[in-house]
Amino acid sequence: MNVETNTTAEAGPATATPESIAGLMFEPWVRDETTAEPPSNEEWKALGKDHLPIVRLAWITMFSTKAKLVEGFVDHQDMMMRLTEDCRHSVEFFRSFVTLLEAAEVRLLVAASASIDEAAA
Repeated sequence: MNVETNTTAEAGPATATPESIAGLMFEPWVRDETTAEPPSNEEWKALGKDHLPIVRLAWITMFSTKAKLVEGFVDHQDMMMRLTEDCRHSVEFFRSFVTLLEAAEVRLLVAASASIDEAAA
């Protein structure tokens, strides 16, 4: 899933204000034959089998000492290298979802700020 954002802003103050946020403009995305969609619930089941165990192992890694990880590479180099590669693959997989979620969050905050401006008018 490849995600592009198209939110634009006029040059403004260095510190964002509710008014400057409300003034941001964006256009809705247009669907065409190349538009990627998030996985369906069924597709997530299959994707989860690939990526969720890696997330779990990454979490375990974060609570491991350096000595323990070094020992893992000494004793099981192939397995540890595979985990390293799988982490990279999952990072790339999830990156577009993070971009999508952050872009949606910005649009929601812009709309919320604009609604406050409209209510105050």
